[in-house]
Amino acid sequence: MNYKKWILSGMAIFILSAFFGLSGTVWNIYGSFDALKSAESAGIGSVSSGIQNALFSTIFGLIGSAAGIILILVGGFKAYRR
Repeated sequence: MNYKKWILSGMAIFILSAFFGLSGTVWNIYGSFDALKSAESAGIGSVSSGIQNALFSTIFGLIGSAAGIILILVGGFKAYRR
């Protein structure tokens, strides 16, 4: 695999994981506010599940983005050494 494939793969992983992480975060926060609106009592129990899922989406998006950056850097180092 040459350096261009490393860089393009890293860019694709970086962009897609950032997109999915952000969209998952927004979707779950929206669900939390929807649950808060429909709950009779405005306690933390009605939104805790949505907030937890939003944080997991954020974490996985960050992990995927970090993996993409690593692939971009590896491709860049390979290109530099050529």
